[in-house]
Amino acid sequence: GHTKSTQSFRPWEIIYYEVFETREEAIAREKYLKTAAGRRFLKKKLNKTGIKQQEFPKL
Repeated sequence: GHTKSTQSFRPWEIIYYEVFETREEAIAREKYLKTAAGRRFLKKKLNKTGIKQQEFPKL
């Protein structure tokens, strides 16, 4: 919220999260989700929850 590039998007709302046993697993998953395949996965997952794509256009 303090960074100028994200400041105008406040307040943030958590729409999806995952829990991992280790930091290494979490970092590996984050790297995957930033790939094209990971973004497709997230879009499919979020569409199933009924969240409209306009609510997450940057994915």
